[in-house]
Amino acid sequence: MKQNRLIQNIILLIGCLLLNSCYQNEEYMQTVQQNHLLIDIKDSGIYSNEPISRANTVGYTTTFSEGDKIGLYAVKNGEILPDVNNVCLSYTEGKWVANSSISYSEDKVGAIYYAYYPYDQALSTFNKTSTDPFEALVSSWEIGNDLTGDIYTGKDLMTGFANAKLEGRNYTLDLTLGHRMSLAVIKLPTTTYNFTNAGMSSYNVSPQNISFTIGKDSESEAPILPYYDITSDTYRILIHPNTAYTLKGKFTNGANANKSYTINIGTDIDKAQYAQYIVDQPEIINYTLNIGDYYCADGSLVSKDGPAPSNCIGVVYQVGTTDAIKNDYPSCNHGLVYALKRVEGDPIKWSTSKPSSTNWYEKYGMLLYNATGVDIQGYEETKTWMDIETGEVEGVDINSIMKSTLNDYRQNFILPSTTTDWYLPSYKELDALNNNATILNTQFSKVNGEALWTSATKDISYWSTTIRRQDAVVQYHPDNKTKAGYIRDSSGYYRYSFGF
Repeated sequence: MKQNRLIQNIILLIGCLLLNSCYQNEEYMQTVQQNHLLIDIKDSGIYSNEPISRANTVGYTTTFSEGDKIGLYAVKNGEILPDVNNVCLSYTEGKWVANSSISYSEDKVGAIYYAYYPYDQALSTFNKTSTDPFEALVSSWEIGNDLTGDIYTGKDLMTGFANAKLEGRNYTLDLTLGHRMSLAVIKLPTTTYNFTNAGMSSYNVSPQNISFTIGKDSESEAPILPYYDITSDTYRILIHPNTAYTLKGKFTNGANANKSYTINIGTDIDKAQYAQYIVDQPEIINYTLNIGDYYCADGSLVSKDGPAPSNCIGVVYQVGTTDAIKNDYPSCNHGLVYALKRVEGDPIKWSTSKPSSTNWYEKYGMLLYNATGVDIQGYEETKTWMDIETGEVEGVDINSIMKSTLNDYRQNFILPSTTTDWYLPSYKELDALNNNATILNTQFSKVNGEALWTSATKDISYWSTTIRRQDAVVQYHPDNKTKAGYIRDSSGYYRYSFGF
């Protein structure tokens, strides 16, 4: 029994020691965590300079991305603390990490932390005794003339200050950065085509050939490249607050008319404020789409009876599109357009080998040229051909040249965002083109395009997407509309379409 009591006492003593050790470790960990400074940074946003709209931001707050850097100072009793003197904070995996450890100790109690963005390792204008230590930085801030893409964020100077706070076991520094520059927001007018054709939705065209110049006070005007915000379809230009500017711009509207304007920006736009300038009102055009109409690079349309546009990229050959196109692009219910020219160079093959199975195409839902129900379906058939990987059919290549030729064309001839991508027309589409060859050839000739067939090009055969037999697709020629284009052995010309 004595031995048992002794064992119990020993166990009790060990338990007390362990419990005490846990308390000591917890206290130690608490002290270490309290000495660590956790930093969080937010953006206060940019507000309208109209009093009634103060609660509404321009829709722009900085979303910091991996690698962004902010500078941090700590000032106490008019002196910069040595270990928080323009410390670089990097945004890493969703957290702000200092390039050197920042602890929180007795000497930092009461210090004010000042932060700015973007970070400048050589910053020399920080004034430790001023109520606004970044005043000199703000007044000398160079915005520059290129605000495109990510450059805009790097020119959007922000500053803020805060005191560290004890929250639970951690000291935290919650910094809200305010924008020190102002912002001019420019909204250019769109052109809306209201179609009189049955079943067609309205069609919006954005302005093109856009340019801006800006001058401050008495300075001469200089070109500037604004930031474009796709969600609001506006252009943003950073400016110094409470400063007069002259902003001039030019553009071509959706009816192919050249426009110019001047905006006098006043001195009433304070820091972190924006003013929006609406240039003209949207233009409405009532339009009837016809075969032979011109489709332009900016998405605008010109009637077949109108002047030939210099920026034409194709001619309408069908009014209305297809169910497959409308399923993928609901707004593309207007028409089909044929390219001005075929792919340059000599005739091109389709592939380097061929399948031998007589019905391999059936599993892809592809129909023979003479099957019941074959119609205008180049868009969907092009998708099918482009999705077939090399070797997927019988381990051979049945479409690599066709795919690479189309991919190259798509990269070199970019279409407006309101269209499908380029695709290869089907046999039925080429037949429709041939049926309207007279008017289409006339239109092509007015815009330096290439006629479908002439006496000089009577031997041209165009590839279609339509299956002729297991090892051939239809090559179309007006004298042989269903010519067998053997996908390994034949050569032909590629000329593409798109829907809008």
